Amino acid sequence: MKLEVDSISVKTTHAFKISRSVRRSFELFIFNLTHEGIAGLGEAAPQKYYGESPDTVKEAVHALRGKLDGTPDELIPSLSDEGGELHELLAAHPSVRAALDIALWDIKGKIEDRPCYEFFGANPSNTPLTSFTIGFDVPEVIDAKVDAAEKYKILKVKVGLPGDIELLDRVILRNEQGYGLGYFGAVILAQLVLGILASIIVMWVSRQREYRADAGSARLNGREPMIRALARLERGQPSQLPESMEAFGIAGGKRSMMHWFMSHPPIADRIAALQKA
Repeated sequence: MKLEVDSISVKTTHAFKISRSVRRSFELFIFNLTHEGIAGLGEAAPQKYYGESPDTVKEAVHALRGKLDGTPDELIPSLSDEGGELHELLAAHPSVRAALDIALWDIKGKIEDRPCYEFFGANPSNTPLTSFTIGFDVPEVIDAKVDAAEKYKILKVKVGLPGDIELLDRVILRNEQGYGLGYFGAVILAQLVLGILASIIVMWVSRQREYRADAGSARLNGREPMIRALARLERGQPSQLPESMEAFGIAGGKRSMMHWFMSHPPIADRIAALQKA
């Protein structure tokens, strides 16, 4: 097969700003793969986040010399299957592997006069919707980005910088009057999540204190008497607390996610801790 690669620089209409970087242009590579007069196209978009760059793409293309002899049916497994020669050669170059994969399937589809989705048993009517990403920017530019994304049903909004809640308001409601529904919704969600996390931490501290109390009692009264006392308690009557309050009991209870919210560790765990001490 013959491989030709052209690089193109794509400039964005607006700066694309996320929490870790700002981009105003992207260097892409168009792969033109030819087999017996039939051309297949693919695109490599190297991402610094994944350890790639334009230079690494060029290095990978150079390494492919003499490695693309064969038909699409022979090269696709070599590229896709772990242990395949091309897969191993391009292990550190996912964008190049993707570009070659697209080009090979493009050629195979043209040879067999079939759309590629048929090879995968896919249904084009179930194609996932494409999202449009809104990066950080000033309000006027955010409005322009939302206008440009009018035909997209899913907007992906970048957060993680000061002002991101106001940005959500701007995108969702085109709100210019300060805090809106997006802000209050995000605050309520944050309070719920942080409240749950705080409860987990408080209950964990409570259980650790109980272990320390058991250890202190064992030092004063002896470990074996303490273990026997806990064992007698464990054999006692099961907790009569309602299931919704069982996490706050000192005996009984099924081990599940509710274990995270127990103020006292299960007696079996307390006995095991004393036995290991």
